[in-house]
Amino acid sequence: MRIAIDASKIETEHKTGTEYYSWELITGILDLSDESHEILLYSRKPLPTEILERHPRVLNRVVPGRFMWTLWHLPWAMRADAPDVFYTPASIVPPFGRPKKSFVVIHGLEYEAFPQAYSFFRFWHLATFTLLSAKWAYRVIVPSHSTKHDLVSEYNIDQDTVQVIHSGVPARHEDGEIRSQVVDITNEQYLLWIGRKETRKNLELLISLFEAIQADYPELKLVLAGKEGFGYSEIRTLIQKSSASDRIIELGFVSDAEKQELFDHATVFVFPSWYEGFGFPILEAMRAGVPVMASTQSSLPEIGGNAAVYAEPDDPTEWERELRGILDNPETRQALIKRGYDQWQKFSFDQTVEETLDCITGP
Repeated sequence: MRIAIDASKIETEHKTGTEYYSWELITGILDLSDESHEILLYSRKPLPTEILERHPRVLNRVVPGRFMWTLWHLPWAMRADAPDVFYTPASIVPPFGRPKKSFVVIHGLEYEAFPQAYSFFRFWHLATFTLLSAKWAYRVIVPSHSTKHDLVSEYNIDQDTVQVIHSGVPARHEDGEIRSQVVDITNEQYLLWIGRKETRKNLELLISLFEAIQADYPELKLVLAGKEGFGYSEIRTLIQKSSASDRIIELGFVSDAEKQELFDHATVFVFPSWYEGFGFPILEAMRAGVPVMASTQSSLPEIGGNAAVYAEPDDPTEWERELRGILDNPETRQALIKRGYDQWQKFSFDQTVEETLDCITGP
């Protein structure tokens, strides 16, 4: 079987959740596939040599093109190669040139849940091509039942064509240089948040929450780590005007090693997002032995199970009450840590890869 894979997402140097997912899935498929599978990896530029040296049977098709790569350049390349199956872990299904058995992963409908966080063009692009991809695909893979519900209800997609394959927890990457600033932070007590700093992540609530509790926890800091996104200027203004601004530590992009260091020493991981298609960070925090408090919305209760404390994302009073309960009660903390350790182990990337390969090579 000739399998074509859109590997463009793994070209990204600074990976976030979707890029990590793509990297783990693609490399996992390569490890698991056998001689009956001929795999073509399509990318805009040559892929890392570590992938190709490790898998000499794999062909990297470099398809140049900056604009409309998935809609124009990739389809012509596939038409020439005539694969039996096409799989994309985080993109869209091409409008032509694709085989009948085309599989797409749709990670979430964040833009529908929070449209104000997107420009008109970006919203139109996401809504249009997510819908078309779901219609064109032989099967749609989603990382949570929450995302499946959203896709079926919002776009009237046949639920029988949508398969839930839970994402695994990304592998720990501990090698690499750690900035002295990060090392200094880990000697403190701190609430940790990691992600893209944008409006839908509900950082406004975290800032007001930290202001409300700071007097009672003078040693505690709030660490916000991640790239800047839509609405960051407003978030930055709130931080600057906050009465607790001197104890709110902003980090930009953090390396894999720095992220693990931050997780390993955090007091509580807080994740009040309005919408997440999956929510890798809560499982990464649980793996590191950190108590988790998260929003009640979208997929987060499904992923966190009984191993996290939840609160409504628009209820600061509930967040304060529940957070104080974690900070003030060692028994609560230890119970969350224990349940979190059991919870994250339910999400194995090996299983994710196996189910994905079975899906795309099955009948």
